Amino acid sequence: MNDLIMIVIRFLLYLDLMVIFGLPFFQIYGISGVRHETYNLT
Repeated sequence: MNDLIMIVIRFLLYLDLMVIFGLPFFQIYGISGVRHETYNLT
């Protein structure tokens, strides 16, 4: 039972890190890439 709790805590910590670092990188690379494509079409 103790191992299951530690696995869940570790999973939640990794999920938290993915949200903290993933959203800014998506904003930088994902949205700016779409902007560059729309500027090239006009």
